[in-house]
Amino acid sequence: MREISVNRFNKSFSDMVTSVRWQEEPHYYPRYRERYLAMLRQFAMTAPAAGIDLLEIGGGQLAYLATKLWGLDKACVADVVDACFASLEEHGIDTIQWNLALTEPPTERKFDAIFISEVIEHLPVPGYIPLGRLRSLLRPGGFMVVGLYSEAARRGIVEARRSIAQHGYSASADDIRRCRQDLLALHAAQAASEGAPYTI
Repeated sequence: MREISVNRFNKSFSDMVTSVRWQEEPHYYPRYRERYLAMLRQFAMTAPAAGIDLLEIGGGQLAYLATKLWGLDKACVADVVDACFASLEEHGIDTIQWNLALTEPPTERKFDAIFISEVIEHLPVPGYIPLGRLRSLLRPGGFMVVGLYSEAARRGIVEARRSIAQHGYSASADDIRRCRQDLLALHAAQAASEGAPYTI
C-alpha cells in the first residue's frame, strides 16, 4: 500500500499536461483529472511500497503520473498509436506498439501491475480476449486496474458477474474452463443465429 498526496498529484498532473506531447491537445486532459486520481488511488491501495514493473495500455498518462508520484516504478506504455512514444521515452518510460485487439503480446516482459482505462469498451472483440492477453503479461500476484467510463461500458462486466453467480462457477481450474467453454458456445450460437461466420 502506498500513500497518495493530492498536492503532489496536482503538481504531477499539471506537469503532465504541459511537459509531455500527448495524442490530444493539452485542454483535453483536465476534464479527466478526477478519473486519473481515482485510478491512482485504486493502484495505491494494492501496490507494494517497493518499486514494481508497471504497464499501461493506452495513452500513458497513468504510467507517467505513477512514476512522478512515487518515483519507484519501471513503467512501460503499450498503444496502437506511437505519437507520444518519443516524449514518454524522454521521461524514462518504455514503449511498445501493440494492437491489443488483434495480436498476442509482442513482448516476453512480465509486469506486476497493469493499467487499462477506457480501452476495452472500444475494442471490436469481446472483453475476455484482451483481458486474457493482458493476464498473460502479469507475474504471479500481479494485478490490473481497469477503468470503464460509463454504465454502458460496464454492462458486459455486470452481466458476466451475474452469469458466473447464476451458474455457480468457482475459481477452480475446471470451473474456469467450463465457464470459457460455455461463453464460447454462447457466442458461437449468437453468431450463427445472426448469420455471421464464427471462427476462433
